[in-house]
Amino acid sequence: LIKINAIQYYACYTFLPSPDGTFLGMGLGQLLLPINAACNSITNNLIDAGTLSNIRGGFLGKDLRIPKGDLSFNAGEWKLVNNTLGQPIQNSIFPLPISEPSQTLMALLQFLIEFGKQIANVSDILMGNPISAQMPATSVVTLVEQGAKVFSSILSRVYEGLKAEFKILYALNRKYISLYPQR
Repeated sequence: LIKINAIQYYACYTFLPSPDGTFLGMGLGQLLLPINAACNSITNNLIDAGTLSNIRGGFLGKDLRIPKGDLSFNAGEWKLVNNTLGQPIQNSIFPLPISEPSQTLMALLQFLIEFGKQIANVSDILMGNPISAQMPATSVVTLVEQGAKVFSSILSRVYEGLKAEFKILYALNRKYISLYPQR
């Protein structure tokens, strides 16, 4: 045995060259993953805060006697409650201090979404969204050309990765697939 030839099974699709100079580049998903995770976390926090503020809970004094079971109220209806100490009901009811969903979190979520769009270079004009009516046609053409340059560079990197993958598939098929089926 003199030599073992290495077989390549994977192709490298790079979006950007590696910032630290190593051989593996970075993909678009690696750039957007932390932003996506932060957006998911903030969205979950906003949903949880909204749910807590809607369902509300709290503490009831043990001297307050409310009938057991579900209570349903019609519009304008009042229910009788036994309060043995003769104190006002609000002294026996303490709602949990839960605030509304944070507007700061909502603003941060909007900021992260816009930042993710900038990283992915998803502009409104390339997504088909309407633009300002006062914008001259030459400016629109220039914006489309700038966006097309970025997308064409991304597509050329995808093309290079796909070309490498097809070469790998060709070599593997050549090695392992026989031309004639065995009987």
